[in-house]
Amino acid sequence: MKIILVIHGYPMRYNAGSEVYTQGLALALANRHEVHIFTRQENSFLPEYELSEEVDPLDARVALHLINMAQSRDRYRHVEVDRQFGTLLDWIEPDMVHVADAPPERRVSGIQNALASGAYHIFPTGRVAYKERYLRTFGFYEGRAAVQAHDGWFHILASGKPLYRERYDWCGNYQGGRSTVRCFEGLYLYLLLDGQVAYPERHRYAGDYRDGIAVVQREDGLHTHINFEGQQIHRRWFLDLDVFHKGYARARDDGGWHHIDLKGRPISSRRFVAIESFYNGQARVEDVDGSLLVINEAGEMVVTQRVSH
Repeated sequence: MKIILVIHGYPMRYNAGSEVYTQGLALALANRHEVHIFTRQENSFLPEYELSEEVDPLDARVALHLINMAQSRDRYRHVEVDRQFGTLLDWIEPDMVHVADAPPERRVSGIQNALASGAYHIFPTGRVAYKERYLRTFGFYEGRAAVQAHDGWFHILASGKPLYRERYDWCGNYQGGRSTVRCFEGLYLYLLLDGQVAYPERHRYAGDYRDGIAVVQREDGLHTHINFEGQQIHRRWFLDLDVFHKGYARARDDGGWHHIDLKGRPISSRRFVAIESFYNGQARVEDVDGSLLVINEAGEMVVTQRVSH
């Protein structure tokens, strides 16, 4: 997707909390998306409202669009900012625009309203999607977005309407018709697409679903796999566990790391210090002596990439 993040300042010029947070978000998004930043600079040697182009010094994949506002006391109450932002929208044609900024006392109108009153979503045309403002907003997944308000986290629809009345300590994104949320007491559960609880059991930790299977952790710290109904798919528990990838999952028991199949069975008796997931039928593993090996899906060594000394 093409994503524009709008923020009142951006590192390295401005390094307060929201600026640093936005940079971290941009760098993470750049791994999968085309990311643009619309922000300001204060350069007295440039014409007022001139739009300059740079890249993030930490990651050249993140494009910076800097509007110069060196002469303005009230930096965002200007039609010219709206015009420049509209031009940028026409040029980039983004799939999503995320706008976040400043304290509530700096209220203004138009596109800059979000820059002075909180976080919200706008359409690619620049039109405000809804009137509510939040502490933080996140992208829409399966038609629902996680937001943080003063009274907690919840999901909203594209219209801005809350999906449900409950509030949580944290909300994840919807994936495969389920979303992970953390209750205020610290336990995790899953929500259905309508916002109802998928099943009553709570977990010490609950991960995202992939292909209908998720990893959950119980009170004693052990992990297993569950299906959409919360039922265990193999009734085996591990010290650490990953989701399935191409039919196999990384798992760790008292002996070390290994791969298991969909029935929870180890593919071999060997254990390793570290392992990767299978790609093209092979996975890299680090043996207990420091050797780096490649194994196949039967657990057999294919090649040695590094010999211990």
